[in-house]
Amino acid sequence: MMTVNLKDLIERETDRVEHKAFWRWNPYKNKNKNKIDKENIDKILETITSHLNTKGGILIIGIDDKTKEVLGIKGDIESYRIKTPNKSLSKAKDELYSHIYMTCHNHLKNSITSDITIEIKEYENEEIIIIHIKPSKVPVFREEVKHFTYKVGDSKKTIKIENIEELYPYFVDRFNYNGSRDYFPLYITILLGGSLRNLITYLVKSNKRKFHTFLGVNLFFLGIGGIGIFFQETLLLFLGGYRLIVFIPISVIFVSLIMLIFFGDIKKRKSKGELRYIYPDENYLLLGSFFLLIIGFSMYMGLFGLEFYSLLLGFVFYTGSLLFVYIILRINYK
Repeated sequence: MMTVNLKDLIERETDRVEHKAFWRWNPYKNKNKNKIDKENIDKILETITSHLNTKGGILIIGIDDKTKEVLGIKGDIESYRIKTPNKSLSKAKDELYSHIYMTCHNHLKNSITSDITIEIKEYENEEIIIIHIKPSKVPVFREEVKHFTYKVGDSKKTIKIENIEELYPYFVDRFNYNGSRDYFPLYITILLGGSLRNLITYLVKSNKRKFHTFLGVNLFFLGIGGIGIFFQETLLLFLGGYRLIVFIPISVIFVSLIMLIFFGDIKKRKSKGELRYIYPDENYLLLGSFFLLIIGFSMYMGLFGLEFYSLLLGFVFYTGSLLFVYIILRINYK
Protein backbone atom coordinates (compact mmCIF):
# COMPACT_ATOMS: atom_id res chain seq x y z
CA MET A 1 0.00 0.00 0.00
CA MET A 2 1.31 3.45 -0.88
CA THR A 3 2.16 5.91 1.88
CA VAL A 4 0.30 9.09 0.90
CA ASN A 5 -0.79 12.45 2.24
CA LEU A 6 -4.58 12.17 2.34
CA LYS A 7 -5.12 15.93 2.06
CA ASP A 8 -3.02 16.12 -1.12
CA LEU A 9 -4.93 13.21 -2.65
CA ILE A 10 -8.28 14.87 -2.00
CA GLU A 11 -7.40 18.41 -3.06
CA ARG A 12 -6.16 17.48 -6.52
CA GLU A 13 -6.53 14.79 -9.15
CA THR A 14 -3.65 13.57 -11.31
CA ASP A 15 -3.14 10.85 -13.89
CA ARG A 16 -2.61 8.47 -10.94
CA VAL A 17 -5.28 9.80 -8.54
CA GLU A 18 -9.01 9.95 -9.31
CA HIS A 19 -12.17 10.81 -7.34
CA LYS A 20 -15.70 9.44 -7.45
CA ALA A 21 -18.62 10.90 -5.51
CA PHE A 22 -20.21 7.57 -4.57
CA TRP A 23 -20.20 3.81 -5.07
CA ARG A 24 -23.76 2.72 -5.83
CA TRP A 25 -26.17 5.31 -4.36
CA ASN A 26 -26.33 8.56 -6.34
CA PRO A 27 -26.95 11.49 -3.95
CA TYR A 28 -27.60 13.83 -6.87
CA LYS A 29 -30.43 11.82 -8.45
CA ASN A 30 -31.95 9.33 -6.04
CA LYS A 31 -33.73 9.88 -2.76
CA ASN A 32 -34.42 6.17 -2.53
CA LYS A 33 -31.25 4.56 -1.21
CA ASN A 34 -32.50 1.17 -2.41
CA LYS A 35 -31.99 2.25 -6.03
CA ILE A 36 -28.58 1.12 -7.29
CA ASP A 37 -26.69 3.19 -9.86
CA LYS A 38 -25.14 0.39 -11.92
CA GLU A 39 -23.77 2.86 -14.45
CA ASN A 40 -21.56 4.43 -11.77
CA ILE A 41 -20.29 1.01 -10.67
CA ASP A 42 -19.36 0.34 -14.31
CA LYS A 43 -17.45 3.63 -14.46
CA ILE A 44 -15.55 2.75 -11.29
CA LEU A 45 -14.66 -0.69 -12.68
CA GLU A 46 -13.43 0.95 -15.87
CA THR A 47 -11.29 3.37 -13.85
CA ILE A 48 -9.76 0.54 -11.80
CA THR A 49 -9.12 -1.48 -14.99
CA SER A 50 -7.36 1.45 -16.67
CA HIS A 51 -5.00 1.86 -13.70
CA LEU A 52 -4.30 -1.90 -13.50
CA ASN A 53 -3.35 -1.86 -17.19
CA THR A 54 -1.07 1.17 -16.86
CA LYS A 55 1.05 2.27 -13.89
CA GLY A 56 -1.40 1.75 -11.05
CA GLY A 57 -3.05 4.52 -9.07
CA ILE A 58 -5.49 5.53 -6.34
CA LEU A 59 -9.26 5.93 -6.52
CA ILE A 60 -11.06 7.78 -3.74
CA ILE A 61 -14.82 7.32 -3.34
CA GLY A 62 -16.76 9.98 -1.43
CA ILE A 63 -15.21 13.06 -3.08
CA ASP A 64 -17.00 15.11 -5.75
CA ASP A 65 -14.64 14.90 -8.72
CA LYS A 66 -15.55 18.43 -9.90
CA THR A 67 -15.93 20.55 -6.74
CA LYS A 68 -13.66 18.37 -4.53
CA GLU A 69 -16.33 18.56 -1.85
CA VAL A 70 -16.02 15.81 0.74
CA LEU A 71 -19.36 13.96 0.52
CA GLY A 72 -18.44 10.84 2.45
CA ILE A 73 -20.06 7.45 2.02
CA LYS A 74 -22.99 7.66 4.43
CA GLY A 75 -25.49 7.22 1.63
CA ASP A 76 -23.71 4.13 0.34
CA ILE A 77 -23.52 2.64 3.85
CA GLU A 78 -27.22 3.32 4.46
CA SER A 79 -28.13 1.64 1.16
CA TYR A 80 -27.05 -1.65 2.74
CA ARG A 81 -29.49 -1.17 5.62
CA ILE A 82 -32.67 -0.54 3.61
CA LYS A 83 -33.94 -4.11 3.73
CA THR A 84 -32.68 -4.71 7.27
CA PRO A 85 -33.02 -1.42 9.25
CA ASN A 86 -31.77 -3.08 12.42
CA LYS A 87 -28.43 -3.87 10.84
CA SER A 88 -25.58 -2.08 12.60
CA LEU A 89 -23.58 0.61 10.81
CA SER A 90 -20.38 -1.42 11.21
CA LYS A 91 -21.97 -4.44 9.56
CA ALA A 92 -23.36 -2.31 6.72
CA LYS A 93 -19.89 -0.81 6.30
CA ASP A 94 -18.40 -4.31 6.12
CA GLU A 95 -20.94 -5.24 3.42
CA LEU A 96 -19.99 -2.15 1.41
CA TYR A 97 -16.32 -3.09 1.68
CA SER A 98 -17.01 -6.71 0.69
CA HIS A 99 -19.29 -5.68 -2.18
CA ILE A 100 -16.61 -3.48 -3.75
CA TYR A 101 -13.99 -6.16 -3.28
CA MET A 102 -16.11 -8.98 -4.74
CA THR A 103 -17.35 -6.81 -7.63
CA CYS A 104 -13.74 -6.20 -8.65
CA HIS A 105 -12.91 -9.88 -8.20
CA ASN A 106 -15.90 -11.10 -10.25
CA HIS A 107 -15.88 -8.56 -13.06
CA LEU A 108 -12.21 -7.90 -13.77
CA LYS A 109 -10.85 -10.82 -15.76
CA ASN A 110 -7.23 -11.83 -15.02
CA SER A 111 -6.96 -9.35 -12.14
CA ILE A 112 -5.03 -10.50 -9.09
CA THR A 113 -6.74 -9.90 -5.76
CA SER A 114 -3.56 -8.57 -4.18
CA ASP A 115 -3.32 -5.84 -6.84
CA ILE A 116 -6.32 -4.05 -5.31
CA THR A 117 -6.37 -2.88 -1.68
CA ILE A 118 -9.44 -1.19 -0.17
CA GLU A 119 -9.56 0.84 3.02
CA ILE A 120 -12.07 3.16 4.70
CA LYS A 121 -10.64 6.31 6.28
CA GLU A 122 -12.09 9.32 8.08
CA TYR A 123 -11.50 12.81 6.70
CA GLU A 124 -13.17 16.04 7.90
CA ASN A 125 -15.70 14.05 9.95
CA GLU A 126 -16.69 11.99 6.91
CA GLU A 127 -15.69 8.47 5.93
CA ILE A 128 -14.26 7.88 2.48
CA ILE A 129 -13.08 4.81 0.58
CA ILE A 130 -9.53 4.66 -0.76
CA ILE A 131 -8.75 2.00 -3.36
CA HIS A 132 -5.02 1.42 -3.96
CA ILE A 133 -4.36 -0.13 -7.37
CA LYS A 134 -1.06 -1.74 -8.29
CA PRO A 135 0.04 -2.11 -11.93
CA SER A 136 -1.03 -5.57 -13.06
CA LYS A 137 1.53 -8.00 -14.44
CA VAL A 138 -1.02 -9.31 -16.96
CA PRO A 139 -3.63 -7.51 -19.10
CA VAL A 140 -6.96 -7.05 -17.31
CA PHE A 141 -10.31 -7.01 -19.10
CA ARG A 142 -13.83 -6.33 -17.94
CA GLU A 143 -15.61 -9.70 -17.79
CA GLU A 144 -18.78 -8.56 -19.57
CA VAL A 145 -17.31 -5.83 -21.80
CA LYS A 146 -15.08 -6.94 -24.65
CA HIS A 147 -12.65 -4.04 -24.74
CA PHE A 148 -9.32 -3.05 -23.24
CA THR A 149 -8.99 0.15 -21.18
CA TYR A 150 -5.77 1.87 -20.14
CA LYS A 151 -4.55 5.34 -19.18
CA VAL A 152 -2.94 7.87 -21.49
CA GLY A 153 -2.00 10.82 -19.32
CA ASP A 154 -5.08 12.07 -17.47
CA SER A 155 -7.52 10.38 -19.84
CA LYS A 156 -8.60 6.80 -20.46
CA LYS A 157 -8.31 5.07 -23.79
CA THR A 158 -10.53 2.18 -24.81
CA ILE A 159 -9.85 -0.25 -27.66
CA LYS A 160 -12.50 -2.70 -28.86
CA ILE A 161 -11.43 -6.33 -29.01
CA GLU A 162 -11.96 -6.46 -32.79
CA ASN A 163 -9.30 -3.72 -33.09
CA ILE A 164 -7.00 -5.26 -30.50
CA GLU A 165 -4.07 -5.54 -32.94
CA GLU A 166 -3.57 -1.79 -32.48
CA LEU A 167 -2.36 -2.58 -28.95
CA TYR A 168 0.48 -4.88 -30.01
CA PRO A 169 3.23 -2.26 -29.37
CA TYR A 170 1.67 -1.36 -26.01
CA PHE A 171 1.56 -5.01 -24.89
CA VAL A 172 5.20 -5.49 -25.92
CA ASP A 173 6.26 -2.48 -23.86
CA ARG A 174 3.87 -2.75 -20.87
CA PHE A 175 3.40 -6.51 -20.43
CA ASN A 176 6.61 -7.78 -22.09
CA TYR A 177 4.63 -9.74 -24.68
CA ASN A 178 7.24 -11.48 -26.84
CA GLY A 179 5.06 -13.57 -29.13
CA SER A 180 4.51 -13.19 -32.85
CA ARG A 181 2.35 -10.31 -34.02
CA ASP A 182 0.44 -12.81 -36.16
CA TYR A 183 -0.65 -14.67 -33.04
CA PHE A 184 -1.39 -11.61 -30.93
CA PRO A 185 -5.19 -11.79 -31.50
CA LEU A 186 -5.09 -15.48 -30.55
CA TYR A 187 -3.22 -14.56 -27.36
CA ILE A 188 -5.98 -12.04 -26.52
CA THR A 189 -8.67 -14.64 -27.27
CA ILE A 190 -7.05 -17.03 -24.79
CA LEU A 191 -6.81 -14.27 -22.16
CA LEU A 192 -10.51 -13.63 -22.58
CA GLY A 193 -11.25 -17.28 -21.92
CA GLY A 194 -12.04 -18.07 -25.54
CA SER A 195 -13.77 -21.37 -26.16
CA LEU A 196 -12.26 -24.06 -28.38
CA ARG A 197 -14.78 -23.09 -31.03
CA ASN A 198 -13.63 -19.44 -30.93
CA LEU A 199 -9.97 -20.44 -31.12
CA ILE A 200 -10.59 -22.68 -34.14
CA THR A 201 -12.69 -19.94 -35.79
CA TYR A 202 -9.86 -17.46 -35.29
CA LEU A 203 -7.23 -19.84 -36.71
CA VAL A 204 -9.27 -20.59 -39.82
CA LYS A 205 -10.46 -17.04 -40.53
CA SER A 206 -7.07 -15.42 -40.03
CA ASN A 207 -5.23 -17.98 -42.18
CA LYS A 208 -7.78 -19.03 -44.80
CA ARG A 209 -5.32 -19.70 -47.63
CA LYS A 210 -3.05 -21.84 -45.49
CA PHE A 211 -5.94 -23.77 -43.98
CA HIS A 212 -7.44 -24.50 -47.40
CA THR A 213 -4.07 -25.75 -48.59
CA PHE A 214 -3.68 -28.04 -45.59
CA LEU A 215 -7.26 -29.24 -45.92
CA GLY A 216 -6.80 -30.07 -49.59
CA VAL A 217 -3.50 -31.84 -49.04
CA ASN A 218 -4.88 -33.93 -46.21
CA LEU A 219 -8.02 -34.84 -48.15
CA PHE A 220 -5.87 -36.03 -51.03
CA PHE A 221 -3.33 -38.11 -49.14
CA LEU A 222 -5.53 -39.35 -46.32
CA GLY A 223 -8.29 -40.01 -48.85
CA ILE A 224 -6.09 -42.32 -50.93
CA GLY A 225 -4.82 -44.17 -47.88
CA GLY A 226 -8.29 -44.23 -46.34
CA ILE A 227 -9.95 -45.74 -49.41
CA GLY A 228 -7.50 -48.64 -49.42
CA ILE A 229 -7.90 -49.25 -45.70
CA PHE A 230 -11.69 -48.89 -45.95
CA PHE A 231 -12.03 -51.60 -48.60
CA GLN A 232 -9.63 -53.85 -46.74
CA GLU A 233 -11.66 -53.59 -43.54
CA THR A 234 -14.94 -53.98 -45.41
CA LEU A 235 -13.80 -57.16 -47.09
CA LEU A 236 -12.36 -58.66 -43.92
CA LEU A 237 -15.01 -57.57 -41.42
CA PHE A 238 -18.07 -57.05 -43.68
CA LEU A 239 -19.03 -53.40 -43.21
CA GLY A 240 -16.42 -53.10 -40.46
CA GLY A 241 -15.05 -50.04 -42.19
CA TYR A 242 -17.96 -47.90 -40.98
CA ARG A 243 -15.57 -46.53 -38.38
CA LEU A 244 -13.49 -44.88 -41.08
CA ILE A 245 -16.51 -43.14 -42.62
CA VAL A 246 -16.58 -41.02 -39.48
CA PHE A 247 -12.90 -41.15 -38.68
CA ILE A 248 -11.49 -39.92 -42.02
CA PRO A 249 -13.30 -36.54 -42.32
CA ILE A 250 -12.79 -35.75 -38.63
CA SER A 251 -9.09 -36.57 -38.79
CA VAL A 252 -8.68 -34.51 -41.99
CA ILE A 253 -10.04 -31.38 -40.30
CA PHE A 254 -8.21 -32.07 -37.04
CA VAL A 255 -4.81 -32.59 -38.65
CA SER A 256 -5.32 -29.54 -40.90
CA LEU A 257 -5.90 -27.41 -37.81
CA ILE A 258 -2.81 -28.86 -36.14
CA MET A 259 -0.78 -28.11 -39.25
CA LEU A 260 -2.13 -24.56 -39.21
CA ILE A 261 -0.92 -24.10 -35.64
CA PHE A 262 2.50 -25.54 -36.40
CA PHE A 263 3.00 -23.76 -39.70
CA GLY A 264 1.34 -20.45 -38.82
CA ASP A 265 4.67 -18.68 -38.44
CA ILE A 266 6.53 -20.34 -41.33
CA LYS A 267 8.44 -17.84 -43.46
CA LYS A 268 9.04 -17.63 -47.18
CA ARG A 269 12.62 -16.92 -48.29
CA LYS A 270 12.97 -14.00 -50.63
CA SER A 271 16.22 -15.29 -52.07
CA LYS A 272 18.33 -18.41 -52.05
CA GLY A 273 20.91 -16.75 -49.82
CA GLU A 274 18.34 -16.37 -47.03
CA LEU A 275 17.78 -20.10 -46.74
CA ARG A 276 19.69 -20.33 -43.45
CA TYR A 277 19.27 -16.85 -42.01
CA ILE A 278 18.61 -18.43 -38.61
CA TYR A 279 20.40 -21.43 -37.21
CA PRO A 280 18.89 -23.84 -36.56
CA ASP A 281 16.49 -22.83 -39.28
CA GLU A 282 13.09 -22.23 -37.68
CA ASN A 283 11.16 -23.76 -40.58
CA TYR A 284 13.04 -27.02 -40.14
CA LEU A 285 12.22 -26.95 -36.44
CA LEU A 286 8.56 -26.59 -37.33
CA LEU A 287 8.78 -29.44 -39.79
CA GLY A 288 10.57 -31.59 -37.24
CA SER A 289 7.81 -30.95 -34.73
CA PHE A 290 5.22 -31.93 -37.28
CA PHE A 291 7.17 -35.09 -38.08
CA LEU A 292 6.73 -36.09 -34.42
CA LEU A 293 3.04 -35.30 -34.80
CA ILE A 294 2.83 -37.77 -37.69
CA ILE A 295 4.27 -40.51 -35.50
CA GLY A 296 1.78 -39.70 -32.78
CA PHE A 297 -1.06 -39.68 -35.30
CA SER A 298 -0.05 -43.08 -36.61
CA MET A 299 -0.13 -44.45 -33.07
CA TYR A 300 -3.55 -42.83 -32.65
CA MET A 301 -4.81 -44.69 -35.72
CA GLY A 302 -3.66 -47.87 -34.02
CA LEU A 303 -6.38 -47.37 -31.42
CA PHE A 304 -8.89 -48.12 -34.18
CA GLY A 305 -7.53 -51.63 -34.54
CA LEU A 306 -5.87 -51.09 -37.92
CA GLU A 307 -3.17 -53.53 -38.83
CA PHE A 308 0.52 -52.68 -38.96
CA TYR A 309 0.89 -52.42 -42.73
CA SER A 310 -2.15 -50.14 -42.87
CA LEU A 311 -0.48 -47.86 -40.35
CA LEU A 312 2.72 -47.98 -42.37
CA LEU A 313 0.78 -47.04 -45.51
CA GLY A 314 -0.82 -44.10 -43.70
CA PHE A 315 2.58 -43.03 -42.40
CA VAL A 316 4.04 -43.03 -45.93
CA PHE A 317 1.14 -40.95 -47.23
CA TYR A 318 1.51 -38.45 -44.43
CA THR A 319 5.24 -38.15 -45.02
CA GLY A 320 4.48 -37.35 -48.64
CA SER A 321 1.86 -34.86 -47.47
CA LEU A 322 4.43 -33.18 -45.27
CA LEU A 323 6.90 -32.74 -48.12
CA PHE A 324 4.18 -31.48 -50.44
CA VAL A 325 3.00 -28.90 -47.89
CA TYR A 326 6.58 -27.80 -47.31
CA ILE A 327 7.08 -27.15 -51.05
CA ILE A 328 3.82 -25.19 -51.27
CA LEU A 329 4.69 -23.08 -48.24
CA ARG A 330 8.16 -22.34 -49.58
CA ILE A 331 6.67 -21.11 -52.84
CA ASN A 332 3.47 -19.31 -51.85
CA TYR A 333 3.45 -18.05 -48.28
CA LYS A 334 5.29 -15.49 -46.20
